[in-house]
Amino acid sequence: FLQKILLDSFKMKHLTIGHDFIFGKNRTGNFLLLEEESKKFNFTIKQIKEISFNNQKCSSTIIRQQIKNGNIYQSNQLLNRYFSISGIIIEGKKIARDIGFPTCNIKPTHHIIKPKFGVYESLIKIGNQTKLLKSITNFGIKPTIDNTNSPIFETHILNFNQEIYQQKATVFLKKFIREEKKFNNIKQLKEQIISDIDSAFNIIN
Repeated sequence: FLQKILLDSFKMKHLTIGHDFIFGKNRTGNFLLLEEESKKFNFTIKQIKEISFNNQKCSSTIIRQQIKNGNIYQSNQLLNRYFSISGIIIEGKKIARDIGFPTCNIKPTHHIIKPKFGVYESLIKIGNQTKLLKSITNFGIKPTIDNTNSPIFETHILNFNQEIYQQKATVFLKKFIREEKKFNNIKQLKEQIISDIDSAFNIIN
């Protein structure tokens, strides 16, 4: 790992690690080992101290769990940024458009952390634009319409009406609004979307 990847492949000159970082066979690699190796291979190394926020330990494990549990506000505080996903906007069945709430659809890549199924207050950036647009995002399997096993991000941009298929977009999740739910009919779904938008308007600054 050290020789082949960090030094040979990445030409590493400096390494910063967390206070509890370990690696290698039987997890025997630690700061003391790296410190010795740094003298041999001429790179510098720094170990950062444990960080806490609001008396909560900051760690990648805790942040991932917060995201999976839908605690986006808390995970964003630990990250010191919004949790985001990026992808190409794909064309859907346009059912959301037919009921008056067009969405940008982005399929998540297999390696990203999947947030809890539900509706989120969000911001979205389209292409190379710098402006972040107010939106609400549903992540899930669309049980009322499709009930698919392949989850998708569906983002409705407030006061927006442009064709943006095949453009890259980044969605920033700000706050969890509610869990994904199967409704009895499209009318109930539409009423809930209106309620979700009202919630987003009240939350978004």
